[in-house]
Amino acid sequence: EAGALRTLALRLGAVDRVRFLGECDEDGEGPVPGVPALLSALDVFVSTSREESFGLAAVEALAAGLPVLHDACPAIDDLPAAHAPEATRIAGSPEELTARLRQRIQAPTDRRPPPRAVGHYDIRRSSERLMDVYAYALDTAPPNRRAFS
Repeated sequence: EAGALRTLALRLGAVDRVRFLGECDEDGEGPVPGVPALLSALDVFVSTSREESFGLAAVEALAAGLPVLHDACPAIDDLPAAHAPEATRIAGSPEELTARLRQRIQAPTDRRPPPRAVGHYDIRRSSERLMDVYAYALDTAPPNRRAFS
């Protein structure tokens, strides 16, 4: 897909404003900066994917203090809007995306503190909840099915 996207960027006259970085190393040790460094260079994060199983990239962008425009993001959509006030769902039309981006260009670009949605998906909280599920499963299993009886 990268080749087709480069060709499209060239055809649209945007090749000098688009970077195709490929896979990012989490620690930034490779030839491409890590995710935190890349996010720090952005003014807004846009996800136009119509189908997402979770939306980790959007949550990471919120954690970096970025406003997020997204089409589908279950991680954000499943929470009250007040938990991610900098996230805006877009209907998927190019016109709406263009209008929202214009609004963001005119808005202040100060970074925001991570919203409550980020804490909801914190790894410590998630691992504690997973351990609770395991403990419940072990406690409620029939005696002959318990692994550690």
